[in-house]
Amino acid sequence: MTWLRLLLQAALCAGAVAGGPSSLKRRLQATTTYDFATGYSGFSGYSGYSGTVTGSPGYGGYNGDFVYCEEMYCYTNAYTETGEIDWDASNMNEPTCSTYEEGCTCNEQWEEECDSWGYKYCEQKSVGCFDPFDVTCMDYEVKCQDSFQSYCWDPSWGACPLYCNSTETYCYSYGYDASGMMNFSDYREYCAAADTGCTCNAKWEHKCTDQWGYSWCQEKTQACPITCGTDEQDCWMTPYGDDGYPDWNASYNQTCHPIDQACPCHPVHEETCSDNWGTWCQTKAYGSCPVTCGADEMICWITPYDDSGNVVSDAMWNETCAPANKSCPCNEKWEKQCTSYGYTFCEAITNSCPVDCGAAETCYHYMSGNQTCATDSGCVCEASEISCSNPDTGKTECYPTDWYPSGCPVTCKMSEMYCSNVSFDATTGMMSWQDYCLDGDSNNWMCPINCDPATSKKCGTPGSYDEHCVAISETCPLSCSAEQQYCWVDEYDAQGMWLSSSETCADMNADCPCGANAVQCEDPFYGGWKYCTAAAWGCPIYCDPITEKTCYPVSFTADGLQDWNAPVKESCQNITQPCGCGENAKMCRWTDEWGYENEVCYPTGVACPVTCKSDEQRCYITDYESNGYPGVYRETCVKADQVCPCGSHSQQCHDPHWDYHYCYPLVDYWSNSSMRCPVYCTDEEDYCYSPSYDANGGWLSTVETCVPKGTKCQCTGQNSFSCDFNEWGYSWTECLPIEGGYCPPTCADGEVSCPGVDDYMPDGSWLGYSSPTTKCAANLDSCPCGTEAKACPGSSMRCIFKDEECPVVCGDKQKKCWITDFTQSGEYISDREICVGEAETCPCGQGTQRCPGEDICLLAAEASLFCPCAESEKQCNVVDYTSSGKQTNTSVQCINKGAKCPCGANSLVCPDPNNAEENICRPKYAGTVLNSCPKACTPEQEAGGNRTCIQTHLTSTGTFRSESISCVAPANCLAGDNMQKCPSGTHIPSWKSCKDLYGAGGTNASAVASGEKQKSKVIVVLDAVKDKAQEKLEDVRVLLNGELYLPKGLKSVITYKSQDTAVQGRRLSSRRASTAGAVLTLEIENEGVTSVAPVDVAQELQKQVKSSSTGAMKALGDLGTVNTKVGVRVASEKKTITTRADVANQQRKAALGISDPTTTTTAGQSQGGGGTTTTTAGGAGTTTTTLEDGGQISSTNPLSYALPTHVLNLFVVLLLSLCPAMY
Repeated sequence: MTWLRLLLQAALCAGAVAGGPSSLKRRLQATTTYDFATGYSGFSGYSGYSGTVTGSPGYGGYNGDFVYCEEMYCYTNAYTETGEIDWDASNMNEPTCSTYEEGCTCNEQWEEECDSWGYKYCEQKSVGCFDPFDVTCMDYEVKCQDSFQSYCWDPSWGACPLYCNSTETYCYSYGYDASGMMNFSDYREYCAAADTGCTCNAKWEHKCTDQWGYSWCQEKTQACPITCGTDEQDCWMTPYGDDGYPDWNASYNQTCHPIDQACPCHPVHEETCSDNWGTWCQTKAYGSCPVTCGADEMICWITPYDDSGNVVSDAMWNETCAPANKSCPCNEKWEKQCTSYGYTFCEAITNSCPVDCGAAETCYHYMSGNQTCATDSGCVCEASEISCSNPDTGKTECYPTDWYPSGCPVTCKMSEMYCSNVSFDATTGMMSWQDYCLDGDSNNWMCPINCDPATSKKCGTPGSYDEHCVAISETCPLSCSAEQQYCWVDEYDAQGMWLSSSETCADMNADCPCGANAVQCEDPFYGGWKYCTAAAWGCPIYCDPITEKTCYPVSFTADGLQDWNAPVKESCQNITQPCGCGENAKMCRWTDEWGYENEVCYPTGVACPVTCKSDEQRCYITDYESNGYPGVYRETCVKADQVCPCGSHSQQCHDPHWDYHYCYPLVDYWSNSSMRCPVYCTDEEDYCYSPSYDANGGWLSTVETCVPKGTKCQCTGQNSFSCDFNEWGYSWTECLPIEGGYCPPTCADGEVSCPGVDDYMPDGSWLGYSSPTTKCAANLDSCPCGTEAKACPGSSMRCIFKDEECPVVCGDKQKKCWITDFTQSGEYISDREICVGEAETCPCGQGTQRCPGEDICLLAAEASLFCPCAESEKQCNVVDYTSSGKQTNTSVQCINKGAKCPCGANSLVCPDPNNAEENICRPKYAGTVLNSCPKACTPEQEAGGNRTCIQTHLTSTGTFRSESISCVAPANCLAGDNMQKCPSGTHIPSWKSCKDLYGAGGTNASAVASGEKQKSKVIVVLDAVKDKAQEKLEDVRVLLNGELYLPKGLKSVITYKSQDTAVQGRRLSSRRASTAGAVLTLEIENEGVTSVAPVDVAQELQKQVKSSSTGAMKALGDLGTVNTKVGVRVASEKKTITTRADVANQQRKAALGISDPTTTTTAGQSQGGGGTTTTTAGGAGTTTTTLEDGGQISSTNPLSYALPTHVLNLFVVLLLSLCPAMY
């Protein structure tokens, strides 16, 4: 019999002795107190909260007088003359409501009000308030303290973590060599009086102070920066040597200049240049000013050709200007002039000039590359084509004879479905099919499953999505009944290495079996979750999520890099005590801006994060070297209404739209040139983007300008034309490429303009993008699809290749599973989607292996890279970055699920506002600029009208530079550098035209609600991996985002794993097959409310990769060749958000013996046979028992805390004396 049951029965029995439900209620309100010094908990009458609080929110009262309180309800205790609690008198007091901030009203005579971490509670005067600084340590320990408490510290971990109080400031001191060069040899941290500031090196440093009173030490070789007025700007004149090149060791000359004038340039070594953003200084040694075209001119790019007339794409493309009312000059030898849409442009002599068919359909002749305009009867086919009739329009369409040697393909009406008769090759096991048409509405848009009886058989539940065909030689997948659960059984060898897996069904009330050399484990704090793991490894430790924390003592090398080979001994530690760290590491403890208490092991040579007060903000600072190379990174606190200071050799920049100040280095180390702050359009201006294209529609460059708000943007780029859009209640202008750009017409009221369509080849390969056969329709569902494509009604994916299955739409309380089948040799057969209960496990396809602990099934070769950790472990993909922010390596580490994943080299460790279980790892730098931590909106901020804004910043050549995530008003979420914002809210690269792939532009509906986190993964296998693929990942990610038109509120994360990737921790994959390629994963997840679910974007990417669309293949081609033989896997998951601030509140409550976890309901029999239903709100919430006669008893005991053995013995004695019949 557990102590929990003993406690409840003791309460029931005591109530029977006292004689009524009202007495029962009060006796069950004794609370558990917590001894912070020893870590033990026990009962002490009414100590702690003294029965005055029940958690949040809840009902208080009894005898029918119930009161609902938003935060907490209170009872004021009555005492006897001797100071004992008068139970009967206390039970007559009515409950009152209060807040955690105000606390409950105490009995003034016998109780005193106490405060702990901002929570007020009542304590008996005879006991006294808990003093968090009064702790007793072991003989081998020392006492440390911070702003919250004292704690015990093992000196073997190093000195106590540095903590500066409210009257002190955090200081850093650097060492210098004999010549005055900073060498960081004597780096140290210390506290100094806030009113005097840090002590500077008298020989090499002097103290500087800004306008807010913040002071710092700066090298004497650099003068203290001056403070300019509000109508002035900072101007930094680059120092030069006699050779005309910048001399970064010389002192800068900083001046203040009127804000409406340009900063002065060096009179000898610089020239003044102008562009759309103003004037700037160009170092003469680096060349002359770039070409800048006037308002009445257009940009022209002179295409370089080789002697054979082929374009040399990597050669220099010379830029020039031409009058806007004329055309760009053409290469007389290799180009000709064409005219379309009223624009004259250059086209290669080997290509035909595109046609402008106006309202008529454009006919694309794919074999010859020609374009013609359709007649009233349709297209006029060429000699190499066959003529086929469109069943909807009745007009002629042309198809290449080589593609369709047997005649016209099966083409269904818009109201029909493409269905198939399936068969298999007896030798290879590969699937083949024959199409036919079937009416959609009368069949509920669900095709019957027709399997060729000679070569295949039917599997799955008849009439459901999991019904499918398999080769006649194969076995149907396991199917469990409604009374059974699906189980996956792993087999191991004696050393714990994985051997094989199998499927089985088990009774719903029984446990899944374990395989050979496996043992069953159970997590007592996660709903009794049971699973199997290798017996050689044994079960992991489980720490109480309320009273304990999981310690994972990380070690570092002497250089400050994580030591993956160092032994790690995981352990559980009381929440009031610190964890230890490994070699060359120190424990850092700090409280972040959400009130969450962090404890992380840092290298001994790296400064710990700081804890800022409630009226302060945290500032991230980098001290740059004189040549712009990033030096020491540090943190400090300044008043919340002040601007964060910049480090040495850096300048202050300002974003007026977010009123956000940030720092740029004075020098770009990588280009060896001065840096200037970005310039922004004002609130009275709009951004315009004018791209230039080559003759084939390929992007060359984009010019960004500001125009008065409401002014139409002009297209001054080469080979572009202006297109006016009027959709979703918005009107805007875009510049489209003349070659391949589709400008939809303006349709009549009540109609929509049909978007361009994707055409496919007979094998499903993407053929191209073309204009629709119907330009205007009543709605999007009535718009046509492209060649060899079909519509998917009711789905987020409008059109798809006709032989692919449309996405399955699952119902409420269901989740989608993606199942892929392979032959025994690992060749892709087919894939399908099914729906299962949201708590069920997705089944695996033929020839695949389940990832431990995940709903993902892969080939064994892929699983060896993608998921090497055990079911009980958390997989950490630890990414190392260069000092410029490029990815260099991904190390996989398997750790206890209760621990946080570490960050790699050159990373920022950032708190996640919506997840206290993990931190966010970001590259510390983007080039030479210090990155900022992402701050997505919490549900509370979204309720106030803000939304998460994800800004991606690209270079002028389209490569990734940085990304920022913040919480702002929707109108203030502007596109990043070289990006543009579409009317749907999507941010895309400035050279792309807006599309609404997901139909989200005209709706305010939310596919993902506030407080919910959804994540979808797309897994692609690469062959022939290219060199330095890891460094190109972010460039590939932003290219894929552009192809996916990633909707607002969604972010993506890309992960690359190959056999060269260092996989750390225990491997499950030693005996699995390996692949010579790599596994690439793109994760799409929401950051707050979104109108498009991540799974819709994942399926769009799956479609593009499977069809080898040009954009997706070009992006992935920078990494390697996509292995199309293994398909594209998709997996999805979702969970409810628990914000960091909520967890911080739980931390404080746990220390006081209060918690309010989720509610569960159990049913059972009372001692006398009467029925009872008990609802228990977690470990320390309210327990309400409803008796057979309708009476209720309640308890506010923190039941999750363990009781000492002697207390349990006392309870047994009490039970035997009160209710011997129980035994």
